[in-house]
Amino acid sequence: MRELARTVCRNYSQLAPMTLHQTQPCSRRDILLYLASSCAPSEQSVAETVANYTQITSHASSADGLRFANARVKLRDACTPRYERILQCLLQQHSTHGLQLLVALREDLRQWIPLVQQQQQQSNMDNLLLPLQLKQLNSHLLQILSTWFSPGMLQIRRITYESTPASIIETIAVREAVHPVQSLDDLRSRLGSGRRVLALFHPLLPDQPLVILHVSLQPVIPDSMTLVLESPHAHDNNDSVSSVATFYSISSLQPGLAGVGLGEYLIKEAVTLLGQELSTLQHFVTLSPIPRFRKWLEERANASGKFTSTDLIGPRDLDSLSQYLECSPEQVLSRFVDRLTSRGPDIFNDSDTCSWVEAVLVQLAGRYLIHEKHRRKPLDGVARFHIGNGARVHRINPAADLSRKGWQTSFGVMVNYQYDLDSVASNQARYETDYDIPVGPLVADLLND
Repeated sequence: MRELARTVCRNYSQLAPMTLHQTQPCSRRDILLYLASSCAPSEQSVAETVANYTQITSHASSADGLRFANARVKLRDACTPRYERILQCLLQQHSTHGLQLLVALREDLRQWIPLVQQQQQQSNMDNLLLPLQLKQLNSHLLQILSTWFSPGMLQIRRITYESTPASIIETIAVREAVHPVQSLDDLRSRLGSGRRVLALFHPLLPDQPLVILHVSLQPVIPDSMTLVLESPHAHDNNDSVSSVATFYSISSLQPGLAGVGLGEYLIKEAVTLLGQELSTLQHFVTLSPIPRFRKWLEERANASGKFTSTDLIGPRDLDSLSQYLECSPEQVLSRFVDRLTSRGPDIFNDSDTCSWVEAVLVQLAGRYLIHEKHRRKPLDGVARFHIGNGARVHRINPAADLSRKGWQTSFGVMVNYQYDLDSVASNQARYETDYDIPVGPLVADLLND
């Protein structure tokens, strides 16, 4: 078992990485297949052990406690996949390399499982148990990684030009996912005055940032990316006048650690650390994208007969838009989306229409964030992340990100989620038990219109 663990650890990282749509045989995939399938419990062995256990418990007396205990141990061993011992040996003998391997295994596994499920749906599989076996391996890896990357074992560091190795800074710049770094000057600005870049590390992987959080220090809660990216303190080198810390980007650099909760932990710790560092800070908020809002709105506008304008737009705005768009109230939604699509971000430069467009977009975004659910949780993934982490929906901001990406994903709308240390725990508890979504007064008033 130990030799097998050493072999897997030594060879896996040297094999060619898996790709998302790979269909040809792959050595890494062969290893995953071996672990998930060949190391799965033998059906025959489990059946024999169950039969033996049943026989013992049926005929043994209450005094035969030792026989009961031995039978239970044998049953447990028969039902335990061999890869649990392999991975345990791997971590015991090669902690650093073993930990890296487990992260890589799970990253590849998470890519492969959807493809296997698709093959199963198409009835194009020989091993019908494989999807379940892969999911069981994935669950076990998640359990191990959740233990090894628990909060007590993690370190938070501030990233600076002066103290951080260039290789880590380069990794952060290249892999920024939410708001890509545009230039060297942009990178310097993000690491300079009026900003913070915080990263989460594991002591066994000191040169590999796990999650990156970008923070902008502001005098007010920002309603656009322009205010965030153009730091108000860049000229005076004085962070002490800030009253708002805005988290405007959080990126996970390790896909194999999805579901471990590292991003949630980093944001909460950042609130505490920044509050200790700067006593002037009174508000901790995000300026977050709404990635699928435009797609949702276009689907509703095109779903003839299933959704009408009156389902999504309040009576006051509906009447005004009906007059402006010169159409019946039932046609307002599709006409509104068509007008946004044809005009593009320039629609906000028209003073005659800007206020109506903004009001309707905010109302529709509020409907999407608060009322559109999947299994009682927000349909929007970013909303699920922050609300599940104890934040409340503070404000919805139109024309907040008019970049090409911002327009294509959400017609430029963004949202502030607020982290209030006095209410984070209670918000999180209510959400976990009752799926209650906490909203601030601005959003509450919006929803009551």
